[in-house]
Amino acid sequence: MEHNFVFYIDDVFFTEGLTLEILREFKILFEVPLQLNIPTIYNKSAFQNAIVNIENDNCRPSYKNKIIDVFGKFKEVENFIYDDNKININLSKIINVEALQFNDAKEIWAFINSKLPQRNFNPAYTKHGRRKNDGTLIPAQIGESQLLTTDIQSQNLLDSAIFDLRKRASFHVNFDEFYNNKYILFPDENTNEYTFHAFHLEEKLWSQKVPNSIRKYFGR
Repeated sequence: MEHNFVFYIDDVFFTEGLTLEILREFKILFEVPLQLNIPTIYNKSAFQNAIVNIENDNCRPSYKNKIIDVFGKFKEVENFIYDDNKININLSKIINVEALQFNDAKEIWAFINSKLPQRNFNPAYTKHGRRKNDGTLIPAQIGESQLLTTDIQSQNLLDSAIFDLRKRASFHVNFDEFYNNKYILFPDENTNEYTFHAFHLEEKLWSQKVPNSIRKYFGR
């Protein structure tokens, strides 16, 4: 995925003190830039001060390594100068969409998806069948997973689908909670029209076929 985004982890995460509760609360938020393979930076001095405070607190040094593991996936910088050629997204404890500050992974993904090229569901792909507008189900070919939604429903689910570039990057994923209560996968057809076909996934295959970060995002 081509992009011009950069994430900045707000200093407040460090200056207000790092705790395991904070890491758990914002774990899915911090996962988004890793899913997207987008440069993510944070203030080196603020982080180091937070680590020193942990080391000096006899009640807390046991989780220092856990905190280092989380933020070690990102890049320390001395100063952050906003680049006018980039879309700078601030991971914060507050939400201010106008200023591109987000504390919720779903809000970030909604913003990211709004900036992506339009993804188009391909109704002409027949291997997985589909559902007609009158409710009639056209069955999938033998041995193939079934698509359970209509063309319009499939497009709506594709519009808000997410992905993880570290695993099965060509599959965009959504959870179809409105129609079928199953994951729906959208394989990228690698066309100039940015087309995808789709199929639903039986629950017994979720852990095998859906990246762990995406299952945590949807809580399924």
